Amino acid sequence: MATLPTPNNQMNAPSSPPVPAIPPAPDQLQQACSNKATVDNCFRLCNDGMCCYAKELGYEWIQSCYAGNEATCAEYSSCMALKEDSADTGGAADNISDSGGSASSTDSTSASAAASEASSTDSTSASAAASEAPATTSASTVPDDGGPPEPAQDLSSLCSMEVISNNEDVLDQCIQACALGSCCGASGAKSCYADFTERCQSYTPCNDAYDVLMGQTHAMPPLAAETIGTACSYESISQSGTSQCMNMCEQGLCCIDNTCLKDKIQTPDFVNELNGICSGYSPCSFLNGMPPPPNNIAQICSNPISGSCNAVCSTVSCCFQDQGSCYQGYEAVCESYRPFCVATKAPTPRPITPAPKPYPTPQPVTPQPVTPRPTPWPIPWPTPQPTPWPVTPQPTPWPTPQPIAPVSPPVPPESTSTNFIPPPPSDLNQLCTIGPSVFCSQVCLPAKCCFETSFQLNCFYQNSVCRDYAPCSSLFGG
Repeated sequence: MATLPTPNNQMNAPSSPPVPAIPPAPDQLQQACSNKATVDNCFRLCNDGMCCYAKELGYEWIQSCYAGNEATCAEYSSCMALKEDSADTGGAADNISDSGGSASSTDSTSASAAASEASSTDSTSASAAASEAPATTSASTVPDDGGPPEPAQDLSSLCSMEVISNNEDVLDQCIQACALGSCCGASGAKSCYADFTERCQSYTPCNDAYDVLMGQTHAMPPLAAETIGTACSYESISQSGTSQCMNMCEQGLCCIDNTCLKDKIQTPDFVNELNGICSGYSPCSFLNGMPPPPNNIAQICSNPISGSCNAVCSTVSCCFQDQGSCYQGYEAVCESYRPFCVATKAPTPRPITPAPKPYPTPQPVTPQPVTPRPTPWPIPWPTPQPTPWPVTPQPTPWPTPQPIAPVSPPVPPESTSTNFIPPPPSDLNQLCTIGPSVFCSQVCLPAKCCFETSFQLNCFYQNSVCRDYAPCSSLFGG
């Protein structure tokens, strides 16, 4: 019988010798074991899985292989029909030994030989063991139509989670009773639910037992959709509403309200697997709305280009972007961030115009003297006085333009506060080791700037505390 987890969530050590693995049950097994006319074929097909129900079938000397092979043994549940045949004929070993020699396969021959030997050496004890088996392992009548028998007792009481979670013996009885209806829960061609729906509904309480045996796979939420991060972003919720995000998060609701482990046997493997699945539902926290700014945001953003201020403002950056804005629907919260997260651009400096070259000053023209023409007449002709050449007035020099001094942009006042990233909690490594989760995301958010790929936004070299947030690198893609 399978060993239940102990209260400290540790599995009991396996018994020795080690339990051998068994192959899957043949497809024809259920049909062969549903008719007494084909009991020989039933025994042959059950040979590999006989160890699952050795004690119940009267083979006390065969080592049980049930523990460790619970799921596969459930496929061999039809072999319990051999116990009914044992009760009618005086022992399964006696009945099969006569017909086992006709089987063509090697497995059938060896199985018949083992049964014959058992019959000759200890047929009395085998028959006695079969007659003393609990009534819960058999039904009142084994039908010959290939369907499951009616349960011999009320399975809702026998297989209740309150009982089988704390009592290994009752769980054993429940599983033996449920094994006869295993085809109801089978998949594909092995399922008999469609043909025998009414009978199969009687085996519904067996689901709790199967959850305990098969690692509680039915209690696991499905993996989150790959697009859940996009559907649950502030941008998507602002533009398309919450319906798409809520539909994706509904399947992982127990991850959000922390009820996945309620009333479950919390084995380490189960808890680790559940944490991995639930980390995929962390974007569902956006359904709680945009968080208000921290109370000390004025201090954090006293220097608007600090890393800690960028970390706070990056969570609401969609409020103030032109494309894909999330402002609609979050107006009040966005406005509360605006005084601290919307940077004022410095004025663009005026271009410096180069001073023009000075215009050349005109030079004055010097008049040249004129030689008088000689008089040809005897009467001296009075020599005319030369008219002075008009002197060009001295032009006024062109004023030299003075260069325009550049206008310096106003320098923002020096901040008197220092950048502040709070130190991480001491259990940060434990919170983020299992992968990104809601808790890991919330704790790592103040240090998001430490992992920014943009040089302008990255604050790693300005904050030594960034090194203490190293476990957050898996969350931000570092």
